[in-house]
Amino acid sequence: MIKDGRRGFLAFFLLSLVPFIAIDLALDRTSENISQKYFAEQARGFIRGRLDLPDARPWEIDLAPYKGKIYAIWPPLPALLMMPIVPFFPTAAAFPQLTFAHVLAAACAGFFFLIVKRVREFTAPGPGGPVALAAGLAWGTSNLTFGISGWHWFVGQVTASCFLLMGIWLALDRRELARRRSTILAWAAWGLAILGRFHMMFAAPLFVFLALSDERYEIPGRGSLLARLASSLKDRANLRRIILLGLAPAAAVLLILLFNAARFGHPLDFGLDYHNMGLSFQKPFKLHGGWSLAYLPRNVYYTVLRLPAWANIDGDGWPMGFSLFAQVPLLLLAFARRPFGAPRELLWASWMAAGLVGFFVLNIMGTGFNHFGARYLHDAVPMIALIIALKQPERYPRTTWALAAASIYINLWGSILLLKRTGHPAFMFGLMSAGMLGTIYLVAKMTRDAAPPATAA
Repeated sequence: MIKDGRRGFLAFFLLSLVPFIAIDLALDRTSENISQKYFAEQARGFIRGRLDLPDARPWEIDLAPYKGKIYAIWPPLPALLMMPIVPFFPTAAAFPQLTFAHVLAAACAGFFFLIVKRVREFTAPGPGGPVALAAGLAWGTSNLTFGISGWHWFVGQVTASCFLLMGIWLALDRRELARRRSTILAWAAWGLAILGRFHMMFAAPLFVFLALSDERYEIPGRGSLLARLASSLKDRANLRRIILLGLAPAAAVLLILLFNAARFGHPLDFGLDYHNMGLSFQKPFKLHGGWSLAYLPRNVYYTVLRLPAWANIDGDGWPMGFSLFAQVPLLLLAFARRPFGAPRELLWASWMAAGLVGFFVLNIMGTGFNHFGARYLHDAVPMIALIIALKQPERYPRTTWALAAASIYINLWGSILLLKRTGHPAFMFGLMSAGMLGTIYLVAKMTRDAAPPATAA
């Protein structure tokens, strides 16, 4: 049983590298095989004092040619992290992007473990350990795909996810002497996550709640949760604290707006109007833009409701476009009954943050369903992971083990299929059979697993 946090983080980090390296060797993948290293090119531009990609070509997919220069359309966090490294390589093409993705996804795995461990220290300090649930979250979600693929879209997402997970873990700290420092670092990490995915700012309800709550994850006072939150913010000390903590995420938002204005002349212009996008997205973008409620029904169908299937996009076959809960059946545990003693208000704050991030994602035009599973919704998975950890009973039921194993199985083979892009719809349905069986098993047991043990009369 892994109990020590640092050893557990290191164990999950190193174990995550095993499938990454094994698949690299099996499929003969190296960083040199990956094109479109836009973040490395952007990092080289930053070092030269430029905001554009000086070595990029204007016709390359996902770039934005504008007034004679070529820009990347994503927030700059991965490029900022690469800046200390890229000078050691002669060109952006030589940058080890695949290794960069492996390391970040492995770090995410470690933070999943730390979050589950910290929650279980509060809710179930008995013999049940965090390994099963943490393993399912680390290797049974899109985090595995991000680490395996190394593509530029996935690098941006896994970078933001890593810092959001770090922020949640730090914000959960209730040790008396370390809490203040941890909260400051948590909000700084959250700010960095916003620099990687702008809509991570909608995780605010969780971070505000954790900053104001007491050692039992409750807002002191009487009345409803909203009334107590309002009362807490009327206290000048609390209000000043939230304002000071908010400087890091506010600075991240401001930096992105200034970054946009310096490149495209308007703070809310992310360059999508000039974006070299795929053929299947050009017509929807002309009709509705990059973010619109018009995309909500389609995205809900593809990423929440649709069963697994093979699909054709721009004449290419992809294992894509199916429910997050079919891809990661482990996440269905978020809808289990709340165990006795689990902090109800922290669950509400987590659901609010996950809902806001998820709602924003479900209105994006982009390709979140054009790959294996529902990867855009992974932005809400850190909050859903916290919900699941809070809802686990003292001893992990067999349901948790089964769904964790099914999720790992599905995402491992789905990630490999995504790289090879070969197969048949019938095989994809067979691949998902373990997840479907696990879901049926969950429905049968959900109402019993979280119930407190019966007491003798």
